[in-house]
Amino acid sequence: MQPAVIIEPIGPAAYESEVLPASFSLWAYGRSFDRYAGDFRAFVASPYGKRRFATVGLRDGGRVAASCKAYAREIRWNEAILRATGIGAVFTPKALRGRGFASAMIGALLDRAGVSGIAANFVRLVAAKRRLFALSDMIRDYNKLYDAARGVTRAEVTSAAPLADDQVAALKDQLRGTAGKDVDQPGDFA
Repeated sequence: MQPAVIIEPIGPAAYESEVLPASFSLWAYGRSFDRYAGDFRAFVASPYGKRRFATVGLRDGGRVAASCKAYAREIRWNEAILRATGIGAVFTPKALRGRGFASAMIGALLDRAGVSGIAANFVRLVAAKRRLFALSDMIRDYNKLYDAARGVTRAEVTSAAPLADDQVAALKDQLRGTAGKDVDQPGDFA
């Protein structure tokens, strides 16, 4: 039986001292280490960082074996407000790569969030194949294929004020006439 994978918060100071020095070469994008660490501290101290951001990780023998940044999100779809967790900057120190730590961490985060079934299995597979960096592109391309199979075109509409339901319906009818296909609208993201 596999031992339970325990994901724990990594406080900002520990993240700065244990993760940032090792991830610096990947994500500093030309910044000095001091600037890279300073930008991290500023983000953590921002209102968004205080309210919706955390650094979490998996430890092995006391050292960080895998870490990531977790973002609490709310997605508004019409009247519904859905909670979601964004996961970014998944990192495993070079000496520990290829041992499944990041995959185990992602799996535990999915379990914690209650994500199961084919969606969870797909993300686990992508993590195991070390291709999390491409997950957003995979999802985007899948949605394009799915839309094409259903004969759906997506439209993004920007308005100066929220549209009433009858205005949305009229806009969809007009776009359907122009595109010759059904038109889906994305939700609003908070």
